Amino acid sequence: MIKVYQTKFNDEGNCFAACVASVLKCNIEDLPHLGVDEDWEEYEQRLNDYLRENYSTVLTHVSYDDWRDFINLYLRDSYCIVSGQSNRGYEHAVIYKNELLVHDPHPSNSGIEEIKSAYVFFRLHIN
Repeated sequence: MIKVYQTKFNDEGNCFAACVASVLKCNIEDLPHLGVDEDWEEYEQRLNDYLRENYSTVLTHVSYDDWRDFINLYLRDSYCIVSGQSNRGYEHAVIYKNELLVHDPHPSNSGIEEIKSAYVFFRLHIN
């Protein structure tokens, strides 16, 4: 992992793309960004299409409460992106490993108040 910081903030923030770029060790500008008139599900599909083609990887969105044990047992020492409310009043994404914050792409480094969702990377094996 490398630390990539978000370049856009508030309602137009790109913290999630910064987290993906951090884990994949790529340039944030190379990743698809959430479009102005695009909903999150459309963005996730477009991002996963890009990740599948360029990194043989996909991201799966899960409830952190439901998957917490699985993540901590079977994905131990793996990075996952978690999201929740920031103290700035916006939905925010950060990177966790073994239930600890390892990177906040926002300059404040204040993390999130409570984890609501997790995004888990799955590597695809393509022949």
